Amino acid sequence: MQVNQAGHHTVSVSQKDERCFPRNSGYEYNNCRFIMMKLTDAQGISSGVTFIKGTKGYQDRDTYIEVDDLEKGTYYLFVEMEWNDATPSAERCFNVTDYGPVKTSFFADEAGAYSLEKVLCEVYLSKASQRPEDVEVKPMVSKKAPLITRYECN
Repeated sequence: MQVNQAGHHTVSVSQKDERCFPRNSGYEYNNCRFIMMKLTDAQGISSGVTFIKGTKGYQDRDTYIEVDDLEKGTYYLFVEMEWNDATPSAERCFNVTDYGPVKTSFFADEAGAYSLEKVLCEVYLSKASQRPEDVEVKPMVSKKAPLITRYECN
């Protein structure tokens, strides 16, 4: 996602509305994990990322990330859907949109370019290094491992 002007942005992941299915179809919205990260340079995730924000949606049609002052730049969005059995395989899709001060450009789906492990490793290393209030830092000196630091998300 290319953000062309800094400012207030709301990025959303939307699933197909339940009203598109018959009333007794058993369709339910799926759980969604959604993470926004900024690329540190044009080389992609391998060169490092900066964690911006993450959220989760529990059986909601829309899941949002709202950032008050998102900088101009290139961002990757990690979206993981937990598809339930009631969602037909042909309907397992979602839409990503951005509402901001000017038009945002979306590029190709790059899910095949990086492994899940690589993406999550890079973004969580970035989050841990920022040390937000929901990350507890625990040096492991008392466990006789002075070179290891444990990061726990609360």
